[in-house]
Amino acid sequence: MSEPTQRPLFLIDGMSLAFRAFFALPIDLATSDGLVTNAVHGFASMLLSMVRDHEPGALAVAFDLPGGTFRDELVDDYKGGRSETPEELLPQFDLIRELVSVLGIPIVELDGYEADDVLATLATRARDENRPVVVVTGDRDCFQLVEDPYVRVLYNRRGVSDYSLYDEAGISERTGLEPQRYPMLAALRGDPSDNLPGVPGVGEKTAAKLLNTYGDLDGIFSHLDELTPKLRENLAANEELARRNLSVMRLVRDAPVDVDPATLELGDWDPATAQAFYERLELKTLWKRTSQALEAGHFGSAGGDTAPIAEEPQAESRALEAVIVTGSSADALLGAASTESHLVALNIDGTQLAVGRAGSPEVAVVESASTHGHAVLASTGPMRSLDAKRVLRLSLSQGFEPPVPDGDASVAGYLLDAAVGTYDLRSLVGRYLPGVSVAEGEATGSQLSLGDEGDSQDLAREVVLVEALFSILEPALVEEGLDPLYRDVELPLVRVLARMEDRGIAVDTGVLRAIADDLTTRARDLEASVQELAGHPFKVNSTQQLQKVLYEELGLARGRKTKTGFSTDAATLEALVGTHPIIDQILAYR
Repeated sequence: MSEPTQRPLFLIDGMSLAFRAFFALPIDLATSDGLVTNAVHGFASMLLSMVRDHEPGALAVAFDLPGGTFRDELVDDYKGGRSETPEELLPQFDLIRELVSVLGIPIVELDGYEADDVLATLATRARDENRPVVVVTGDRDCFQLVEDPYVRVLYNRRGVSDYSLYDEAGISERTGLEPQRYPMLAALRGDPSDNLPGVPGVGEKTAAKLLNTYGDLDGIFSHLDELTPKLRENLAANEELARRNLSVMRLVRDAPVDVDPATLELGDWDPATAQAFYERLELKTLWKRTSQALEAGHFGSAGGDTAPIAEEPQAESRALEAVIVTGSSADALLGAASTESHLVALNIDGTQLAVGRAGSPEVAVVESASTHGHAVLASTGPMRSLDAKRVLRLSLSQGFEPPVPDGDASVAGYLLDAAVGTYDLRSLVGRYLPGVSVAEGEATGSQLSLGDEGDSQDLAREVVLVEALFSILEPALVEEGLDPLYRDVELPLVRVLARMEDRGIAVDTGVLRAIADDLTTRARDLEASVQELAGHPFKVNSTQQLQKVLYEELGLARGRKTKTGFSTDAATLEALVGTHPIIDQILAYR
């Protein structure tokens, strides 16, 4: 089978990525009126990275709709063990849908089916049309869709940027099985996130070994006499559960989705509508990245007779040509802006302190967290900063080799007093510049950037404060005999640490998977023990079912009353330790 040549159709699991984005970013990402936007921010960043790195030919996003699906009819309390959706995330689902819409990306949803079924149906149709497909998700159920050479899965392992692109060989290496048999493995192993218990004592490795030996579930259950007594007993007692799990975990490939993959193309976005959405949510930096992607054609062409994307006022949104600071006092600030280039030169009594054009050796970085900061971080001149490691990491991430910093106010503050523990701008100013106030936005020194959220006065004020700190901290290091440690060890080490954090570390994934399998097996054994002590199977993660077992069937002492019955939280169960063996097993399971 020949390799496909056209650009792939990317099918995105909107719900999965929305949850990943929410938990990857802090909830203090919010608008000025308090609307939390961290999931929107993360989702938009994911989209931008995706179109930049993979250049899809088309995009579509699938979301779950409210209400049940056919799986709820097969499994009581399906997905019942999940925690409630955080209240900060709930309103962001609609905002993410709006984000997708303003970028001209089709949204595909279907009553009675999950988003995974929609993705599976569209991926299968595209495969049948010999069109390459990449399914983007954080849900392992989609592993079963992988089929060379047309269908791959871009799996979000964690955060907003940690992905693995799997073909058949990748799925086999990860799971020990080819993709089409992955649902059988999952059926034996179970899926706690969907409230689907597996066969006790059967983890992922055991399930893969059984399937590789006997082929499928039928083969396993017809050869139970060849297995160890305990494994034979567990499988025999849970055959119905495993087969039910399989019927739930197999994705529907022929759902009645009224969409032809051939019609899914990029484009038809309106720049004014998109810009208004980003401005409403105060996503200024993200809009700059998005507008660049739109103008570069990463999302296809704008629809209709639309005006070009509006340029922001140069004096407000671009890096300044010059901010002249004539004295070391934070009150003596004069500013001048030019629209000619992206150069910031901050000057205190003739000493240049801030950022300049790429390759400009005479101007160095003091502080910037802007998304376009890489254009100036290539400077080879000496750099003095509040937190040099963060700046160096940004430089390294953009492919530049940064210099050893000439000064780092945070490091200097640490050497002078390692017991304090905080060395951000506010804490250092409070200790060493009495009488000087620092605004909330300047608390960490990371809020200011090259013409984004910060303006010329903010940037100038920060540089003045940082340089004023240097004028106190560095002489104090000399007086304490710490200057050699500062110059010869700590400052060079800043670059070493930045390189380490940028590169990351290698881990033995085999060992980590073995640990995970062991913990999963132990948890399932404990779950089986709880059920045995209860005298019948039940969902240990279901609060309602556990309440019934403990307080109605076993007659244990009831604790505090909640809206849904008597509490089964840890404090309540710990008070019952010694009254029945089931309590110890439940606590160990949890």
